Amino acid sequence: MIGGMGSILGSIVTGLGLGLVEGLTKVVYPEASSTVVFVIMAIVLLIRPAGLFGKEK
Repeated sequence: MIGGMGSILGSIVTGLGLGLVEGLTKVVYPEASSTVVFVIMAIVLLIRPAGLFGKEK
């Protein structure tokens, strides 16, 4: 959903990015590591409802 519906590149980039952010969050503040993914998803969908690589209709 974050990468954009129907976008393979968006799924790959988003998966790598979220994995990196979640891993870094586990090192810095482990209690927030599961929450940070949902916070990023909410921010992206507020700014770009179609996702990062999704097409606007």
